[in-house]
Amino acid sequence: VSGKLDVRGKFFVPPAVEAAAAGSVGALAITISVLFGISLLMLDLSTLSRDLALMKRNLTNLKRRLDARQFPALHCLYCRTMSDFINCLIVSEEDLLCNGTEYHLADHKATPEDALFWIYLGIYALLVLGAGLMSGLTIGLLSLDLLSLKVLSDSGTGETKRFAKRLFPIIRQHHWLLVTLLLGNAACVEAMPIFLDRVSDPVTAVLVSVTAVLFFGEVIPQALCTRYGLKIGYYCSPIVYVCMAVMSPIAFPISKLLDCILGTDHETVFKREELKSLVTIIRGALELTSVTAGDACTPIEKVFMLSDELTLDSNTRQRIMQSAHSRVPVYHGENRGDIRGHLLVKMLLLFESPASPSMQELMTNRKCFREMPFVKSSAQLYDLLRIFQLGKS
Repeated sequence: VSGKLDVRGKFFVPPAVEAAAAGSVGALAITISVLFGISLLMLDLSTLSRDLALMKRNLTNLKRRLDARQFPALHCLYCRTMSDFINCLIVSEEDLLCNGTEYHLADHKATPEDALFWIYLGIYALLVLGAGLMSGLTIGLLSLDLLSLKVLSDSGTGETKRFAKRLFPIIRQHHWLLVTLLLGNAACVEAMPIFLDRVSDPVTAVLVSVTAVLFFGEVIPQALCTRYGLKIGYYCSPIVYVCMAVMSPIAFPISKLLDCILGTDHETVFKREELKSLVTIIRGALELTSVTAGDACTPIEKVFMLSDELTLDSNTRQRIMQSAHSRVPVYHGENRGDIRGHLLVKMLLLFESPASPSMQELMTNRKCFREMPFVKSSAQLYDLLRIFQLGKS
């Protein structure tokens, strides 16, 4: 660039030079603009490439996790040739939209190699035991009567008295206890399929749940608590107290509503006739200690007996049927005091009607004839009862 100073001392640039300089600046600006646009385009392409790579990785992971047996359409979709156009959109981590068809990711089933498999099984086992405990305590505790517990706590043995005193405050809250046990049982039973579904298919889950609930949740606990309700309730009383406290926000208001509707008196009340029969039974049981065999037995001259010289003909059968006894004593000859044993009437059905076996033949058959136990007339009835229970009569 060349120039010169004018008369006023200023620097003067010729017009041709000024035009050339302006053209150079314009070209430089255009070049910078083009370079900036190219850099922005490359940045957009890099971002797009990164997004495409991320989408490809997500699709690959999603394809790997999908179960081909439960999603045959999606499986075939990936098996198509490259000439087919597939437009897929990831809706969420579990939903995929491909060519207008929505696919849902199958729930992942834990396998024995996974730690969650054993955790779910352990939780399921605890829920089964919890459901069984609540079901058994419902039968065992609610079948206990306050009056019976009062009697046991006052006049029972040492162990029974301790059991009754521990359970009396619990049984007194009848409706609160009822709602707590039923709520606990329902919660355990309803939560069981949630954890079993994570480790098995629906068919196996149904079979295992039905079997577990039937045997370990209902039959076995109720059978045990019905027989040993007092003892099991005593040892499980801390668990019952904890459950009543935890479920009190729900169970307590419902129990108060039931108290207002049904009342709080749950003691057993006997009618006059029932109480009279109960007193008679108790009196008879208490008198067994003083009654002897001589007092209770029928005199021998009034006993229906058969001689060993008879035969089992139609006449003898008719006499046995009219006596309506299950056992008939047999004496020797004509001496009614010489008793050899007794016949079991129900075993005589083994012989056909036309047959008339002799009494001697029947006495050799151990199914029809048995020896009779002999006791002293001073023996107590409790001793005779033990003999009957041993099957020697």
